[in-house]
Amino acid sequence: MKKPVWVLFLLCFLTGPAIASKRISVDVPQPDPVSEAWRWQFFTERDGLASVRVRDIAQSGTAVWLATDRGVSRYDGMVWQTFSEADGLASDDTWSVMAEPNGTVWVGTARGASRFDGQDWQSFTQIDGLPGDVVRDLLVTEDGQVWAATDGGAALLNGQGWKAFTEIDGLAEDWVNGLAAGPDGAVWFATERGASRFDGVSWQSFRRGEGLQGTSVTSVFADRDGALWFAQYGVGLSRYKGGTWVTFNESNGLPDRQVRRTFQTLDGVIWVICRSGLARLVSTSAAVEDRWVAYHRRMMPGLGEPYTAGVDAQGAIWIGGPGSRGVARFDYTGKRLTVFHLNQAGQIGSGNGIGQDRDGALWFGTEQGALRYDGVGWTQVRDLDGPVSGVLTDAKGTVYLMGRDSQGPAVLKVQGMTHQMVRKGLEGESVRTLAHNQRRGFVGRGAGRRAISMGAGRRVLGSAGPEKRNALQNPGDECFCRRQPLDVGARQRPEPTVAGRFFSGL
Repeated sequence: MKKPVWVLFLLCFLTGPAIASKRISVDVPQPDPVSEAWRWQFFTERDGLASVRVRDIAQSGTAVWLATDRGVSRYDGMVWQTFSEADGLASDDTWSVMAEPNGTVWVGTARGASRFDGQDWQSFTQIDGLPGDVVRDLLVTEDGQVWAATDGGAALLNGQGWKAFTEIDGLAEDWVNGLAAGPDGAVWFATERGASRFDGVSWQSFRRGEGLQGTSVTSVFADRDGALWFAQYGVGLSRYKGGTWVTFNESNGLPDRQVRRTFQTLDGVIWVICRSGLARLVSTSAAVEDRWVAYHRRMMPGLGEPYTAGVDAQGAIWIGGPGSRGVARFDYTGKRLTVFHLNQAGQIGSGNGIGQDRDGALWFGTEQGALRYDGVGWTQVRDLDGPVSGVLTDAKGTVYLMGRDSQGPAVLKVQGMTHQMVRKGLEGESVRTLAHNQRRGFVGRGAGRRAISMGAGRRVLGSAGPEKRNALQNPGDECFCRRQPLDVGARQRPEPTVAGRFFSGL
């Protein structure tokens, strides 16, 4: 007896990935990234997103563009920016977004397509040759051709304007939902009555019973391995590769048959967006058949009904859809940041610099001395007396700790297990800063009137006063700077400090 769908969802929610039909072992990384709550971040209108009703997502450079029902939003990792009709967009009701390799961004709206060159918007409508008003998808091919999918046919932008293609030309249906470029350069069209392929000369269409299991094709996606994926809402997912069609549904592990989008992450994994969640294609240990690991949206608090997805330059997955409680950013490839407080390592006070040695260990300057963290445990280094005022590492992984010892200002040079104290020519209370010069080696500068060249073994006189203790004798020099008591009443700049905690990806 086949288990009802709600049972499969309950199993998915309680035990993780859903496996339908028969018990089979699948290869899933542990811990599963999808189940790690720290990887999920959500954005709403309060953050600067135009609307939580996100219909399409595209990546351009380091920024992400999101098409919503209230304009198109751009997020660069720090700042949100929204464009609307007031900025030149054809309509605030946007349906699709696409970026060309040169950075030009295209937005499909309910009243035509708009192109943004980074400065100005230019819009195209039926007057310019588009066969329909609603532009539901956009595509740029490897040879630079720009295609638009509309509710009245498909269109190709050429030197004379837009050239329209409809059923009369060989398109399966005039209502086109999606576009994709195949491995041979041919363009594929997802329509309400099947899929079509155009090689620049002739058309070929596939309908229900000709590889597709349903009539309407919601979207089409071409992966990097040459396969074409056709989402058929209410039927499942079909894959076409090498002349062979394969259909996937709950029996293969999908959460449901309401498939909306297919996409591929930077590691080559294929994912799908369904009404009740998402799923990814994984290999089987027995290598018998392709299987999907399904994740119901209830497993990810805050995720609404997903509609679309995209991958940004860092490999993170963005998921949005109508009625969702915010667009989600899933940090699929990132490493978790571990927060350490310096007092957890037996130290009190602020941090005064961070460096990494040739073995990958991190060094920290604190008010109580130096700390070394190797990813497992902490080691305190007490060669210097009192605070370590700064840390520097060179290209070879040598660590330089700045401060003072019992004899006065000093720099501790650490190379592996070898510790060398450098004091010659340094005056004042302690060494404050350090910089590097490839030709001359290290140059030390006092806060008063003296700079010491460690690499060349000669002194370089200067006239920097206490208020200029961070200045360099020459660009690119490595300099020691000591602090010198200022005259009473003189203005003293606050010393730069580092917060008393740090983040480590070890």
